[in-house]
Amino acid sequence: MDIGGVGSMGSFGLDKIKNYSFVEESIAKKEKNVSTVGSFDSFLTAAMDTIDETSSLEQRAQQLQLDYITGKSDDMLSVLLAEQKAYTALNFSVQVTNKVIEAYKQIISLQI
Repeated sequence: MDIGGVGSMGSFGLDKIKNYSFVEESIAKKEKNVSTVGSFDSFLTAAMDTIDETSSLEQRAQQLQLDYITGKSDDMLSVLLAEQKAYTALNFSVQVTNKVIEAYKQIISLQI
């Protein structure tokens, strides 16, 4: 497929992102961890794993940015993909945190 005479999509590196579904795999893994045992410990472990994974994705993105800026690498697509992974993981973690806090507030406000 020729895009404006520039070349094939593969020359842009778009072939690298085909079938890219790290978010779905991560969510399925976390759901499996939480639903199998159902205890608070397993939930806490899954939450901490998500935070650790988010942190490592952010560090990877920062390292790739630094490598690109210093000229050690010329692969801009890898930098952009790593940044998007880190952004998506952070957004996911923030949303989960917000839902947990909301659930906690509802539990606290229950009348016994």
